[in-house]
Amino acid sequence: DRTSLSVMSPRGSSGSLPAAGRLARAYHATVAAGLVWALGATVAAFQPPIFALGKRGLLGVALGETAVNSYSMIDGALNLLVASPSSPEWLMRGYFLLYSAMLLLAPLLWYAGSLLVWVVPLTPAARHDAGYWLQLLYSFNVLEVYLVCMVLSLLQLDAMAQQIAGEMSQGSCEAASQVLEDHFGDLVQPPTCLTLASGLLSAYWLLLAATLVGIPAGLVVARRLEEEEEEE
Repeated sequence: DRTSLSVMSPRGSSGSLPAAGRLARAYHATVAAGLVWALGATVAAFQPPIFALGKRGLLGVALGETAVNSYSMIDGALNLLVASPSSPEWLMRGYFLLYSAMLLLAPLLWYAGSLLVWVVPLTPAARHDAGYWLQLLYSFNVLEVYLVCMVLSLLQLDAMAQQIAGEMSQGSCEAASQVLEDHFGDLVQPPTCLTLASGLLSAYWLLLAATLVGIPAGLVVARRLEEEEEEE
């Protein structure tokens, strides 16, 4: 019957096996709670800074601004609009839209859609459509990849900065450091050309925890959709 309604509750939750029924209801509630928490935690982690970047050395002073800057997920999107003044405006807006769609919107819509499908009774046709859109959203959701790549990038950031600074300064930093060491070595520690120090903040770990909870819960919903489609 293509018009019947069904809620996505685990099998075996009725009547003859009370213990199995309680376990099934607990399982259903756990998946729903996981999606709710992942959705709320992800929203909460988007605004606060997720990592900090500090700069020291002669070039760090020359670059000005503050010694330590912190950045949030939303900052990352907005900074794309002004990241490269020499690039065409349409290109930077395109990067901004891709970042916003794949890292901000897709995860939230996937969690919310999975929760809706899990707790709201749907017709078979509606479940089919929901499965299609959830699969599409999951394909565009690259938040977990972003979080892993961020750690790998921060580990290599200082080494990359040293190489770039050496090419930019063309030996001037080394010459200035040598002068300071020769004349003021007893008073100050000779400065480096450029040193970058980075660190992950609490919002990053909240976002990582939300991802580790939300993705398995969403995949449970996706698997249940597949099973119910195979039975129809």
